[in-house]
Amino acid sequence: MAGPSKSSSSMVCSDDPPPLSITLKKTRDLPKKMKQWSRDHLPVDILLLTVEDCELLACYHYLCDPFKSYERSIGYVYFGKIGEEDGPLKVALLRCSKESADPGGSQTAAKNAVTLLNPKATFLVGFCYSLNADKAQLGDVVLSSMLATYFNKTPVSRDVGKLIRSAADGWEAPLENPEARKVNVHRDGEILSCCDLNGAKQQCHLHPGAIAVEMEGKGFFAAAHDLKIEWLVVKGVCGFVHGAATSNDSWKTFASVMAASVVSNMLSNSFVFRDWPHYGLRGTCTFLSQLWLCLPRDLIV
Repeated sequence: MAGPSKSSSSMVCSDDPPPLSITLKKTRDLPKKMKQWSRDHLPVDILLLTVEDCELLACYHYLCDPFKSYERSIGYVYFGKIGEEDGPLKVALLRCSKESADPGGSQTAAKNAVTLLNPKATFLVGFCYSLNADKAQLGDVVLSSMLATYFNKTPVSRDVGKLIRSAADGWEAPLENPEARKVNVHRDGEILSCCDLNGAKQQCHLHPGAIAVEMEGKGFFAAAHDLKIEWLVVKGVCGFVHGAATSNDSWKTFASVMAASVVSNMLSNSFVFRDWPHYGLRGTCTFLSQLWLCLPRDLIV
């Protein structure tokens, strides 16, 4: 990708990000009418979780044929498709509350949504904060090859981990002027998940390998780990840990769009996920496969 006309190192959070090549909907433009909840919507292939409005709107932009529905245990959910026209992935998009361990936070939302929607994998998408400009610049996208908390470090799940290596292949940042800024995708990123930025400042020295900090991944990972489902945290850099107060909404939107566009790129080849099992349906699929093998050949039409 061509280098930026304005050096990344000279850009600070008080500057506006370069214009995007896409236009996001406003929250007021999201559909008011809903489709009644139906098992016909299930199972989905991919579950996308967000927290802030700009994160949800960034992901929503990449959904084809989106529609809104409601289920009591998870609230409002947007369904749509991503991938090839002849066999796209069925995607569900949810918004959860900020505190990851609180009711409605990423841990509860992920558990409830996964058990209800039966996805093959779940992604936490949005914005994060870089530890310093040498590790990741404004707008860069960080994929959690490793998720660190105060107590431990956990590598990303196996199958998704293989996809990370090629996450940026063929990807172009959705910029009005592609040469306005170089946006990097950090595919070997260690993300530190904390309760808040004050905690992050205190824990940075314990995780010298961390590139970025975010606040929802810990609860999200706890749910994914308990449910044994493929997971990944994908976040765009909207500011810096030691200067978070200067981060503005335009950079949060920009960072969220960069992250969502990388996720869309990862999901563009839907056949990659064809053989991945749906959560909760593994036993059913195995049973049906065994039953098929036991049937007499003359009964199979």
